[in-house]
Amino acid sequence: MKQRIMQRALDIAEEQGMLANSPAEIGGNGKINLCAASCIAKAALEIMQGEDDANKFEDLLLRKNKKEYVPSQFENLGLSNLVAKAVMLENDQMNSSKRMSWFRNLELA
Repeated sequence: MKQRIMQRALDIAEEQGMLANSPAEIGGNGKINLCAASCIAKAALEIMQGEDDANKFEDLLLRKNKKEYVPSQFENLGLSNLVAKAVMLENDQMNSSKRMSWFRNLELA
């Protein structure tokens, strides 16, 4: 299941063409760009609960507290909230030009 989630998360990131700062940013085209942890959470929601829940997550993302909302979604999905926090921290500390290459090699613990 984790491999399937990571593959879908990578697909989401590649569709965006980049990874945003946590939890997400509005791009120049007006669309939301997710960070690495948000891509994982959205992918898990799509796979486990359906596209409607994944879209609701994305809609709420910029309005919620990033330090609580993304990790709580991981926990609600049976994933470690500590993993969410670690992925968000590493995502944000990394130069944006290196995030996609790092994310392609990330594995869920």
